[in-house]
Amino acid sequence: MISKKTGLDEDGNLMIMVLMVFLLISVLVTAVISVASMENKISHYALNEQQAQQSADAGVEWAIEEIWQQGLPQVFRAQLAIGEMIKTDVNSTAREFLEMRNNGNSKSQQKCRYQFTAKSDYCGVKKEVTVEIVYTYSGVMPVDYEQAEIMSYKTN
Repeated sequence: MISKKTGLDEDGNLMIMVLMVFLLISVLVTAVISVASMENKISHYALNEQQAQQSADAGVEWAIEEIWQQGLPQVFRAQLAIGEMIKTDVNSTAREFLEMRNNGNSKSQQKCRYQFTAKSDYCGVKKEVTVEIVYTYSGVMPVDYEQAEIMSYKTN
């Protein structure tokens, strides 16, 4: 007699193939979700880092004007708080005083070099900016602070 193959020996193969496809899709979906989550964390940290940098820069700009308004003190320290999340500490010292004569004129201009360090903290991200600046003044009155020369700018 001729026997016909019924295919009964292949009953579990289809189920195994479906499970393998589901496993592969699950692994791919998990990888995509993981990458998306990591991208979100990276962009959030980059935003916080940028906010901290801008806060430190703002502290330096504020200190440049404030020191000028106080008549170029020898030492300057201040802490700025912008809301609850942004804090900036500014420390500054007059590093050296220079005297310059104008074309043999008896009137002299003095220059004072300051070093500022502004440390900023925004949502746990810390930035530090160090700036050296030279103010020029005649007698006791400094020349406008907007004419101060920035000699160096370093950030950490």
